[in-house]
Amino acid sequence: MFSMFRNVRERRIAPLSDRRHPPARVARWVAAGCAALALSSAAFTQPAAPGKEIRIILVGDSTMAVQSGWGPGFCALVSSKVDCVNLARSGRSSLSYRAEGTWAKVMDALQHNSDYKATYVLIQFGHNDQPGKPGRSTDLATEFPANMKHFAEDVLST
Repeated sequence: MFSMFRNVRERRIAPLSDRRHPPARVARWVAAGCAALALSSAAFTQPAAPGKEIRIILVGDSTMAVQSGWGPGFCALVSSKVDCVNLARSGRSSLSYRAEGTWAKVMDALQHNSDYKATYVLIQFGHNDQPGKPGRSTDLATEFPANMKHFAEDVLST
């Protein structure tokens, strides 16, 4: 956990320029910056419920997933006129989400547009991209930003 004290004994708050952010935290900030991608021409393969004109698709790791994340609470709070679809999966990284084929399901859903006026895709990764997680970790300086860019480009291309 990030401490607001640079030195516990001194009990003084470090100036912002002295604070260091661990790579996972930086990855989260990058993910948050790339998180919201608006689409005006995408829809889900199932017909929209009557009166639902907007859809939000959640894509990410356990911090967003149904079992353990903020996704269910977010979906519960959106307007009843919005379809909220949580496709986040626990234990996934920006690399493994695509490799396991879950991203292909998202892209397939985005290929059909007739029932919604707009679809928003919220993407959040970073927790499982950090080093030391075999089969999931990515290089936070090169691979992670590239993966996030590919997600954004894929969504915008639909």
